[in-house]
Amino acid sequence: EKPRSTLDRIKANVPDLPEQPPEPVELTEEQERFLAIAKQKKHAKRKIALDTVVAPHLDVKRFAARLLGGVVNKDVTDALIAALDDCDDDEMRDAVLFSLAAHGAKSGSLPEAALAPLQALLESPRSETRVLATRAYGWVEDDFAEATLQKLLENPDALVRVEAVRALENRGIADEATLAALQDPYPGVGVAAAHAVASIQRGAGVDALVQFATANDGTYRRDVGRLLGQFAPDAGVDALLALLSDGSKKVFWLVAIDALAELFQYPQPDAPQKAA
Repeated sequence: EKPRSTLDRIKANVPDLPEQPPEPVELTEEQERFLAIAKQKKHAKRKIALDTVVAPHLDVKRFAARLLGGVVNKDVTDALIAALDDCDDDEMRDAVLFSLAAHGAKSGSLPEAALAPLQALLESPRSETRVLATRAYGWVEDDFAEATLQKLLENPDALVRVEAVRALENRGIADEATLAALQDPYPGVGVAAAHAVASIQRGAGVDALVQFATANDGTYRRDVGRLLGQFAPDAGVDALLALLSDGSKKVFWLVAIDALAELFQYPQPDAPQKAA
């Protein structure tokens, strides 16, 4: 009997059965491991506890210590320095260091009394403390601090090296050690060093900056272009055009083009300002 409707046709359509059963699939050890992971139940969303394990008086002290970074005067600075010796709470100490660094940045320096406590904290087992101590240490009024900062450029902690480069820049230093930092394995150190070289050496550091732009697959070519536009536009244009005219360095031409595009975003220092 012929099917009389679409439904009857669907019901009458029986798929052909395979003549032989399919061979079992052999899974590799890696596939077995992934299959086991896929069968695991998903973990429930983690809930954040609303109650804190921090004692209220400690929480208030930490907040106050960090807030004092905006109150820049000698008495507050001296009180923050004194607090470093009496502080036995890591978070509290870091808040004090943060504020001390802010005082140094806003006033241009920190008194010599901060030298000893900050120098001791440069060897802290906590990375956060070492980084903040380095940041504050860079503002201390002491010639010995510069030698310590130079030594910190070789510190195993990459974030400490970044702060050391910035601290030396704040003191007007961008020497051979800073140029060497352009090749640091941690990119953040190289970026900090590029800013220091551009802002201090200006035209004298252009070749090193262009070389840095071509490194790391050209990742920081636009950053270098902006630095050249801000601090050494004329020498920067000459160096990048020289790179574009070198047929043996075609692989870096895109780097030069993108860097020039960023450089030309900056107006010339003697360009007249448009009226508002």
